[in-house]
Amino acid sequence: MNDAIIRKVTGRNLIFGPLAIFFIVWNIVLFLYSLHFSKLLYYSTLQAFFATYLIIASFFIGWLIMRVVTNYSQNDHVHTITESFISQLIRRVKIFFWFWSMMTVFEVVYCQGVPVLWLIIGNGKTYFDFGIASIHGFLNSLILATSLVSYYLYLMTGNKRHLLIPLFACFWALIVISRNLLIVNVIQMAILHFYFTKINYYKFAKSILLLLILILIFGVVGDARTGKTTFFELAAVNDNYPDWLPSGFLWVYMYLVTPLNNLIHVFNTISPEWNIGLDNSTILLIPSFLRNLIYGDLTYDSTYYLVTQAFNVSTAYIDPYRDLGYIGVFLLAFFSGFFVTFLQSKKDTRSVLCFCVLMQCNMLSVFYNHYMYLPIIFQLVVIYFCFIARYDSRIVKYAETKRKNMV
Repeated sequence: MNDAIIRKVTGRNLIFGPLAIFFIVWNIVLFLYSLHFSKLLYYSTLQAFFATYLIIASFFIGWLIMRVVTNYSQNDHVHTITESFISQLIRRVKIFFWFWSMMTVFEVVYCQGVPVLWLIIGNGKTYFDFGIASIHGFLNSLILATSLVSYYLYLMTGNKRHLLIPLFACFWALIVISRNLLIVNVIQMAILHFYFTKINYYKFAKSILLLLILILIFGVVGDARTGKTTFFELAAVNDNYPDWLPSGFLWVYMYLVTPLNNLIHVFNTISPEWNIGLDNSTILLIPSFLRNLIYGDLTYDSTYYLVTQAFNVSTAYIDPYRDLGYIGVFLLAFFSGFFVTFLQSKKDTRSVLCFCVLMQCNMLSVFYNHYMYLPIIFQLVVIYFCFIARYDSRIVKYAETKRKNMV
């Protein structure tokens, strides 16, 4: 086996740790909510504060326990890979990308086009009509995981050809008009980037610029799907809203604050079902063709508790609350902090990539429950079995043995 390549990650800024990111993201949402730019936000800032800090405190407890158990040192983190492992990853990326491509071509033929084309010709079909049930979710997991692994290869080798798949994945998200696919892909790559790159003001400024561009794209895609005027009416904008802001800001604002608004609404109006089987929380973890076999006639109803049907997401914690009340909220936030901190303490490639996936789930928990959404969380399975599994353990064992022999 070739000599090991040692990548040492030292002195990463604590502001980019799991707890800090979770704390910052949720407090940004809390701050935005307190501005009350929409008439739909009729709950008080105090009520929003209670909901937000219930989640943050639960996450903190899980983070703290795992931090104590692992005794993780942020300033002594060595990432070990080998040339043969890199070569193996490159081959697997090619195999799985071509598999994704062939299956996606089949989907396009089966659906007779793609959403962006349907939008241009105005045939009435939308992005909801694209894809084959269950297969489409798996393909989304595969392209996201392949994009993440490809960006990892770029960071390890510096070869820009490995950026082609990540860039194509972003382009494909625009073709199918999937903001979720675009945002998940970008966030996971950003987390991976900062995992291996020491933060400086220049790179941080570039990241902020990228975020602003993403917000503008988010608004353009949103306007294409709904229409700017229609969206302003749906958002029930208050008189204190700054009209000079681009429409992308209002799209992002409403999609960030209305999930929290819906969560507070449920806290105040809905009684928990005390469902030990966690049917509401886990139903979207099951492929659609198996749901009726497992859950019977149960359907996933995500509309009856909404403040308005126009904004139909309610953070990651709505379904745990429906199942087990505040206990469900605590458990999901607790285990989110617990497991992401466990992965942060590991040094192997598999753990690093899975860490990025869970960090993305943590960041987007203000919007949706990606922990329990199969097309997103199935990336962990894809990373483990398709890309890493057998080779990762051999390489880590080899590298550890070599270092011991050198001592």
